[in-house]
Amino acid sequence: MWTETTPILIVMITANHRLATMIDELCAMLHYRFRALQDPLDDMEAITQASLIISDAVNEPEEIARARLYAVPPVVPVLWIVPEDEAASSKGQRVLASPFTVRDAISAIQRVLLDRTRDAPLHLTENFLYSLVLSSSTKAILEVMSRHITETLPCDRIGILTFDEYTMARWVYWHNAPDADVQQRLADLTLSAHEIKRPWFKTAFIAGDIVGVLIVHCSAALERLQETALRDIAATTAKVWVREMSLSSSHERIAEMQAFDLLGQAIVAQLDAQELMDVIVNSARMLVNAQGAAVWLHRDNRLALMARAGTPKPDTPTIALNQNNLLTRVLVGKQPRLIDGPQFTDGTYPEAAVRQALCVPLVGETESIGVVVAVNPVAHEVFTTEDEWRLRNLASWSVIAITNAHLHQQTQGALQRERAYRSRLIHTEKLTALGRLVASVAHEINNPLQIAQSCLDLTLANNRELTATTAENLHVVQDAIDQIGGVIQRIQSVYRVPDQRPRATDINALLRQVTEMVAHHMQQKQIALELMLDDTLPAVEAIPHELRQVFLNLLLNAIDALDADGLVSIRSDYVPDQDQLAVTVSDTGSGIPNDVLTSIFEPFFTTKADGSGLGLAVSQDIVKQYGGRITVSTRAGVGTSFIVWLPVAAYASAPAPLPAPGR
Repeated sequence: MWTETTPILIVMITANHRLATMIDELCAMLHYRFRALQDPLDDMEAITQASLIISDAVNEPEEIARARLYAVPPVVPVLWIVPEDEAASSKGQRVLASPFTVRDAISAIQRVLLDRTRDAPLHLTENFLYSLVLSSSTKAILEVMSRHITETLPCDRIGILTFDEYTMARWVYWHNAPDADVQQRLADLTLSAHEIKRPWFKTAFIAGDIVGVLIVHCSAALERLQETALRDIAATTAKVWVREMSLSSSHERIAEMQAFDLLGQAIVAQLDAQELMDVIVNSARMLVNAQGAAVWLHRDNRLALMARAGTPKPDTPTIALNQNNLLTRVLVGKQPRLIDGPQFTDGTYPEAAVRQALCVPLVGETESIGVVVAVNPVAHEVFTTEDEWRLRNLASWSVIAITNAHLHQQTQGALQRERAYRSRLIHTEKLTALGRLVASVAHEINNPLQIAQSCLDLTLANNRELTATTAENLHVVQDAIDQIGGVIQRIQSVYRVPDQRPRATDINALLRQVTEMVAHHMQQKQIALELMLDDTLPAVEAIPHELRQVFLNLLLNAIDALDADGLVSIRSDYVPDQDQLAVTVSDTGSGIPNDVLTSIFEPFFTTKADGSGLGLAVSQDIVKQYGGRITVSTRAGVGTSFIVWLPVAAYASAPAPLPAPGR
C-alpha cells in the first residue's frame, strides 16, 4: 500500500517490467516518486494522489488501456505512450512516441505537469462565473455557457437534453442545432444508454430536480483535461440554471397561489348551491386543462352528480356507496387517484371513453362530502402531479364554499321562517284583540237586548187585545232575540276566563255545541254536516273549553278545505280494547299534499293566506296533555280525516251537563 507523501507522484499503468524500470530510473533523476501498477484498482490511494499517470498503449490495445483508466479521477492528467506510427494521429492528446529517449520522456512529463498547473482553472474563469451568476434568465445562463464552451474548447454544437418523471426526453436548449433526425438519434441513444460516438461527446447535466445530459459536437478530439473542463462547466451551469429555475418557479408559484387565492375567494363568495357547483366544475377543467369534469356529492348513501362540464359525460346521475366504484373508493379512502383508461371501466363513464382521470375527494372536518373528477379522452394528454396539487387546492376551497352555501341556505330558511312566525304572531295578536273587541261589543249589545226581551215579554203577557197576526209577529221577534242571545252567550263563553278544573266531560255535548257555533257559516258555504255520535259514549276527564277549542279548530279546517256542496262528517266512537274515545272529523276536500303533511302540526305553519298556523299545533298540545294524540289520513281527491284519541276517565260517571246557549 502506498503510504509515503511527496510533492509529485508519477504512477505508471503497464505490464512491461522493463519499461517500468526505465521510467522509475528517470523519476529518480528528477526526484519524483514513482509507482508502477498493472491495473489502477490495485492501489486506488496512489491513483488519487498521483500528479501524473503514464499509460502504456504500446504493449496492449488503446481501447483496453483506456478501459483500465475508467476509475482514474478526471482531474489527473494522463500521458499516453503510443507507437511512433500512431503519434501523428493522436492530435490533441498528450503522447510520448515509442521508442523514446530519456530526454524525450523527461520533456513530455514536464510539459504535461506544466500544462496541468497552467490549464486547470481555465474552464472556470472568474469572468465566466461572474457572467453566469448575473444572468437574468435560464436562457441567458445557457447562452453564457455555450459561448464559454465554444471560446475555450473545440466545440461548435451544444445541446441539453432533460428527462421528466415519466422518462420522457426533451431538448431544452440548442446552440447551432443539427437537423431533427440527428437530434432524435442522439436522444434515442441517450435513452437507451448507448455510448455516443465521436465527434459527439456527452456529460451529465444534473442538479436538484433536473436530470439531463450536455451533448457537444467536437471539431477535434477532446483531451482528458478538456473533458474534465466540460464536465465542470456542465455541473456549474446546471447548479446556476436550477437556482434560476427555482427562483422563476417560486415567482410563478407565488403568482399561481395569488390566482388561487382570488379563485378561492370567488368560489367562497358564491352562495347559490347550483351556481357554486357550476363554478367548481368549470374551474377544475380550466386548472388542469381537462376535456371534461364533474362534481359528485354524498347524498343519502349515494354519490349524486351535481354538475358536469365538457366531454365525456357520465353515464349515471347517482352511484351507490356499496358499489366497488373508483369514485366511492376515493370518497371513502380520502386520497386522490390518478389513473389511466383501462381502470375506469366501472360504469361511471362510457366504456373506453376515458383515457386519463384525476379524482380528488372533497374532505370536510370529519368525513368526505364528495369527489371532483377531471377526465381526458386522449391518451397523450397526461395529468401530472402539479395538476393533482391544483385540483387538491380547488377541492379545499370547494369544501369551504359548499359548507358556507349550505349554512347560508339554512340561515335563509330560518330567517324566512322567523319572518313568517313574526307575521303570524302579529296576526294572532290582531285576532286576539279582535276577539276581545267582539266580546266587549257582545256585552254592550246584550244589555239593550235584555231590555228589549223584557219589554216584549211584558207586552205578550199583559196585552190580551193583540190580533193573531201581531202576536205571531211578536213571537218571531222573540225567537230572533233568543237567537241573538244565544250567539252572544257563545261568544262570551269563548272569551270568558274558563274554569281550569278537569271534570267528567260529555264529548258528544261539546261536538253539538261547536256544530251550532259554525252552523250559519256552513249554511252560507252550502256545506252539509253529518253527525254520527255514539250515545253510549263514556265521559273523559278534561277541561271542557279546551276540548271545545280542539274540535272547533278541526271543524273550521274541514270547512275551509271544502267548496259548495261539500260534506263534513263528525263521528264519535268508543274503542273498548284500548279504553279510548275516537272523535273523527272528515271532509270531502282535495286532500293534503305529502310535502305539507309532515309540517301541519308545526307552530305557525299554514297554507292559508289569512291563517295563523296555530290551530293544529295548539290542538295537538292540548290533546297530548290528556295522554291522547291526533292522527291524520288523507287521499288526494278524496278527502282528509283527523282522529282525536282520548283516554276514558278513570270513573264511568254520567257526563257533567254543559250550559246550553241562549238565555
